[in-house]
Amino acid sequence: MLFSSKQSSPIPGPLALLREATELYRQQFGRLIALLLVAIFAVVIGVFIALGILAFFSVLATSTSSALQSIGIVLSIALELVALLGLAVMQMWASLSVVVALNEGGSTLSIRETYRKARRFILPYFWVSVLSGLLTFGGIILLIIPGVILLLWFVFVLYIVVAENERGVNVLLASRNYVHGHWWAVAWRMLFLVLISIVFTIPASIVTTVFNQPGLAQAINFTLELLLTPLLLAYTFVLYRHLRSFASAPVPEEDERWRRIFVIGGTVMAFIAIILLATILTFGISAL
Repeated sequence: MLFSSKQSSPIPGPLALLREATELYRQQFGRLIALLLVAIFAVVIGVFIALGILAFFSVLATSTSSALQSIGIVLSIALELVALLGLAVMQMWASLSVVVALNEGGSTLSIRETYRKARRFILPYFWVSVLSGLLTFGGIILLIIPGVILLLWFVFVLYIVVAENERGVNVLLASRNYVHGHWWAVAWRMLFLVLISIVFTIPASIVTTVFNQPGLAQAINFTLELLLTPLLLAYTFVLYRHLRSFASAPVPEEDERWRRIFVIGGTVMAFIAIILLATILTFGISAL
């Protein structure tokens, strides 16, 4: 059953998971924050470089020469796409580095070594993220509920890529197997994580609403996100570790069936995504 859950779940409750995650976070607090700050610094430097190049391309785009205008516009669009891709890669790299640090535990890896170790997971994680995203989007199209099911099934792909060094569809199968039989238990524990995130947004909302200080609110938001992100990753990592510790051995026939479903579903959704993108680029968003 898709929503099946054992009557007596061996998974610790949300508060117990939070305490365990907080202890893990406390042990590596400086290291985890430093990993995120390095990523933020890299993004800021990249933004300044991109803005400088974009300013030059903008001059070309406003040139009196139609050829230079076309070149400037094309180069500006290309730069924006490259910048978006670079931002996505940096976000993935930062998340992977935090998970590497959590998985290594008391390791003495430096910040540079942690990022270097996380680098080899970028492409595998990117591919799995695309595949799981396509499948989840397809599930949402099919009356939303299948998308919610898939979203929860695939919630541990980041950790499986790093901790188990799995690749491709095997990652999706492993994540599904861990959640299978504990869907409601995992759903409640992840909902608890969402509630924590919402609570942490309240201070910035108060500053904006009551004191009308959007700049201060942004600073508070930035600080809270910096402090909260490693804790959220640690919480999900602890939940993943517990699920993995008592997971049943996968059933080959069932795994093969779901492998075919994931591959076929991902392929179909990839074609649909390509058609939608081509339609938008050719006729504009109003054509949909």
